[in-house]
Amino acid sequence: MKRKISGLIISGLLAATLILSACGGGNNTTTTSSTTASGESLEDILGNVVGITSFTYDMVITSSDGPTQSHTIWCENDEMRMDLEAEGEAVVYIWDGNTETTYIYYPSQNIALKVTTYEPANSAVDKTEGIMDYNPTIIGTETLDGKVCLVVEYTYEGTTSKMWIWKQYGFPIRVEVTTTEGTTVMEYKNISFEDIADSIFELPEGVQIVDFLGL
Repeated sequence: MKRKISGLIISGLLAATLILSACGGGNNTTTTSSTTASGESLEDILGNVVGITSFTYDMVITSSDGPTQSHTIWCENDEMRMDLEAEGEAVVYIWDGNTETTYIYYPSQNIALKVTTYEPANSAVDKTEGIMDYNPTIIGTETLDGKVCLVVEYTYEGTTSKMWIWKQYGFPIRVEVTTTEGTTVMEYKNISFEDIADSIFELPEGVQIVDFLGL
């Protein structure tokens, strides 16, 4: 059983690492003020996300050197859940910021791995909150999926990122990250700001919980 569980841990953490590498970024301290041709402030547009405490979306990741991935993500206050597929198996991640605990749940095995030292993945809001640290340039306005977006671009340590930000909510709709190895595209779809039921962030009854540190 321990070998089986260890294999689940490895596959699950590898999947999350891939998502973190696609969504994350470095930290730069250069800050700039950007304004559109019509006088709109990028800071004001990004500020539209303030006060949004609950959101759900699908994230589709397409890279030049790997298969397309699709994840569903729920965020509310200090809780986050992500559903994905790793090596052909459904995996559910549940992060609880109040207890700093992560559960990696495998429905087919009825097992949840409890990890107390694991950081949550970046949400779509995290993606935009730090954008001003990268000296972004506004390159235009474009409508995607019926949403009017401000298009910005920035470069950090050889990586160029292009982001389409939904002006109404300061929420990303599309992100393109280009490195010497190719381009990764992240698309955010089916976005909802409705309240999320508490049960979304809870494990089903009867699940076998295994403490990762106890293996």
